[in-house]
Amino acid sequence: MELIACGLNHKTAPIALRERYALAHDALRDMAFAPDNNADELAVLSTCNRSEIYCASNEPSAVLTWLRDKQNISSADFKNHFYVLRNEKMIQHMARVACGLDSMTVGEPQIFGQMKEAYLKAQEAGTVGSVLHSVFQRVFAISKRIRTHTDIARSAVSIAYLGVERIQQVFTDLSEARVLLIGAGETIELVAKHLKRRGAQHFLIANRTIANAACLTQSIGGKAITIGQIPEAVSKVDIIISATACPIAIIGKGMVEHTLNCRKRPLFLMDLAVPRDIEPEIATLGDDVHLYNIDDLKSLADKHMSARHHAAQMAEQLVELEVDEFVRKKRMLEATTLITDYRNTIQTLQSNELNRAKQALRQGEDPEEVLSQFAHRLASKIMHHPTTEIRQAMANGREEVLLFAHRLLGLNALHE
Repeated sequence: MELIACGLNHKTAPIALRERYALAHDALRDMAFAPDNNADELAVLSTCNRSEIYCASNEPSAVLTWLRDKQNISSADFKNHFYVLRNEKMIQHMARVACGLDSMTVGEPQIFGQMKEAYLKAQEAGTVGSVLHSVFQRVFAISKRIRTHTDIARSAVSIAYLGVERIQQVFTDLSEARVLLIGAGETIELVAKHLKRRGAQHFLIANRTIANAACLTQSIGGKAITIGQIPEAVSKVDIIISATACPIAIIGKGMVEHTLNCRKRPLFLMDLAVPRDIEPEIATLGDDVHLYNIDDLKSLADKHMSARHHAAQMAEQLVELEVDEFVRKKRMLEATTLITDYRNTIQTLQSNELNRAKQALRQGEDPEEVLSQFAHRLASKIMHHPTTEIRQAMANGREEVLLFAHRLLGLNALHE
């Protein structure tokens, strides 16, 4: 069975492409139990910066074909923006992702929780078996060890932190700024906390479930509103930050354009969602409207990365060592299974021939002749399959098989 990771991320594809191929966890069950996907085990990781499928399959090519067809991925997009990683390369990639080495903000802690959620969702869907289970558990262990034994997570920053940092480049004093937060998930909660620490006091929090928005107001203050109240709120605020899982835009160009005549101050919009919550055309409405998305934060992320460059190098080395050790043990386990199967086969041959010999003895046949026949028949049956394969390899000119057979059968040792 082969391990495969296939996907795209912020390094290989712009946000417009990532949102087009965003994979929802809710669709995992339908994908996993599709009769034509050829994947024995399957899990999906979907975040604002990446969409990846991890699977174990005996038909990897068929899985990739199914994925392209299922997601309507064009050949050009697949070639230019998607990556396919197999076996230990997949495990190494998953480990790098889990400990934040592959994140836009290196070392950010949220990705570990997102990968764990991907694993649990796949478990709920019944698509994780023994193979992916062992891979995920090892990846989690590697990530925890790296975060414990290196400084990769020290002073690590999140997308939420970078978003607030970008805001402060425009609003140096947040105490009077009126802020609209859309969503009530982890990212918006982090944004709210960072803004609060930096002096923001006036919050409106909009969410599809108003109870969740109200829960957030208990820790940061402000007022909870419904999604339907957003158009009215847009005309009253200075800063809008959105991070939802909505598949369509929540704030459109017309909504913002309608409020511009009523405004006296600039409007700052930060879209931290993929697919995007804010229509990108809003950026064309004039100098008083500032719209940023996740990809616009890359320069800030690079600045923070330089401070943890050495820790990242140590983490990369640890990932490589840990994955090598896991693969080595996995191969040894597979060898143990092969050895057990081989021993059972020989023992079955031995038992059959021994029973045949005992029957001959009970019938009064010459013991020496019976023993001679027993030894001859057992040796012949043991040698039959290897002999056939060696002859076939010789006929096909496969010298590497012959050299390996020489070593495997211990023929070198017999001449020493």
